[in-house]
Order: sequence, then C-alpha cells, then structure tokens
Amino acid sequence: MWGPLIGAGLNLGSTLLGNMFSNRNAKKEMDYLNQVRGVGEQYLKPFIGRGEAAQDQASQAYQQMLQNPTTFVDQIMSSYKPSQGYQFREKSALDAARNAAAAGGFSGTGYDQREQAGLVSGLLGQDMQQYLQNILGVQGTGLSGQQHVANQGFNASNSLADYIGTSLGNQAMLKQAQNRQSAANLGGLLGAAGQFAGAGANILGSGQFGGPAGALSKIFGGFK
Repeated sequence: MWGPLIGAGLNLGSTLLGNMFSNRNAKKEMDYLNQVRGVGEQYLKPFIGRGEAAQDQASQAYQQMLQNPTTFVDQIMSSYKPSQGYQFREKSALDAARNAAAAGGFSGTGYDQREQAGLVSGLLGQDMQQYLQNILGVQGTGLSGQQHVANQGFNASNSLADYIGTSLGNQAMLKQAQNRQSAANLGGLLGAAGQFAGAGANILGSGQFGGPAGALSKIFGGFK
C-alpha cells in the first residue's frame, strides 16, 4: 500500500532536484556567454581605436591634397633647401660654362650671364622637383601605413560585430532552450505532484486503516 506513495514521493523529489540543477546549469552557461563579449572587446578594441585614429589622420591628408593641392605643395616646398648634390652640380656647371665663355672670348657678356642663369635655374628646378618627389614618397609611405592600420581596425570592428552577434545568438538560443526546459520541468513537477497526491489520496481513502481518519492517525502516529 505504501509503495505507490513512496515511489511518487521519490519521483517528486527527483523532479525537484532535476529542476534545480537544470536552472543552475543554465545560469552558469548564461554567465559564461555574458563574459564572451568582454573578452572580444579586450582583444579587438585596441585595433579598432588605432584604426579610427589612423583613418582620421589619413582622411585629413587626403582632404588637403584634394581640396587645396596648390597650398599642399606650397607647404611642402616652404621647407625646401638646396641639397648638397645641387651645390656640387651648380659649381661644376658654372665652372664649365665660364671656361667655355673665356675660351670663346665672350666671358662676362650678356649672353654669358644668360647662359649661367639658365644653368642655375635648370639645376635648381631639378633639385626642387627631386625634393618634392622625395617628400611625397615619404608621405605616401606614411599614408599607406596609416591605411593599413585603418584596415586592421575595420577588420577588427567586423570581427567584434560578428563576435557579439554570435554571442547574442547563442544567448538567445540558450534562453529559448531554458524556457522550453522550464516548461518541461514544470510539467514534470505537476505530474509528479499529482502522482504523489493521488497515491496519498488512495491511502487515505483505503479502508485498510479505517478510512481517512484512521489512515492519518496511522501515518502521523509515529511522530508522537
């Protein structure tokens, strides 16, 4: 007679314990998923920050070159100084021109002066052009490096977005599974409780102990 009641009680207790452990495991998994975003940000945000700064610097340089190219070049050339190579080429060219003028008998004439001025102007223009190309080359290397850093930041930003999206998706799936498990646990708990109550009602309603009053007296008599 007591077997069904004991079995129902064990079933109820087992369901309660299962529900408790299920909720605890779900909470642990959710806590873990909540940490995922922080880990992603810890490793990816430095690249994103440096990429944003590099992109800002590169954008400013690009805007200046596109909107005011003349001013941009003038700023570069404002720091120009004749190179040592230019000074050597100038001296060599002038010495040769003067020797030729002296040998031709027109040294010091207007023609000689114009020839020397043309040589200086041509050499200076070449030196200035070379200076400009050198500076633009260095700046181009810098902009290329900045663009590379900016691309790294962009890629890190995409990775972080994917990272967070995956984490949120896993959290949603876990929450959905947790809700289904909670519903199943509730159904099992209600079923076990109903089974326990039914077994108790059968014992109370049995005539073996003299009806419900006798069964209650028999059940609780041991607690005196």
